[in-house]
Amino acid sequence: VYLAGSSDDPSYPVAPGALAYQGGLWDAYMMRFRYAPGNPLQDATRDWVTYYGGTDRERFTELRVSNNNSRLYAVGWTTSEDVIKLPNVDPMDATYFQASLSGTTDGVFAAFDPLLGTLQRAFYFGGNGVDLIAAIEEDVNGRIFLAGTTSTSTGGYNACNATVNSLPLCDPAT
Repeated sequence: VYLAGSSDDPSYPVAPGALAYQGGLWDAYMMRFRYAPGNPLQDATRDWVTYYGGTDRERFTELRVSNNNSRLYAVGWTTSEDVIKLPNVDPMDATYFQASLSGTTDGVFAAFDPLLGTLQRAFYFGGNGVDLIAAIEEDVNGRIFLAGTTSTSTGGYNACNATVNSLPLCDPAT
């Protein structure tokens, strides 16, 4: 069982290799719980905790385990100009990469190892307005679809034209 949200509490014990609290007004977080035999309401044990954030506000709005169970996708939004991106620079491989906050609020997309809680990929997703990612879905071919709200009045972040149907993504607005 996975739980996500946002918190201003830096005291959750993070897993080895997971992200620590970044010190913002609040950071997004995820927890994984494993159930021991017996009554799951009494025997739940926390498997890991990881934070994701910058120096302002972040919130995860939805989690989804990939079809092949290799990734735990987290989507939401941020107002921070310094959230963790992975990779930190554009991989220049025709995949979507947004290096910085483009508006007052941008969507965030992150992929984690579902067993360890370690970050595998993360980036901003937005334009010049307020952009919030509220939902994520994966089809049978492994293509990722994002849904949310936007007040952005410009096109996509870059001229990406991805030739792959896997993570990382390409901006569908281009």
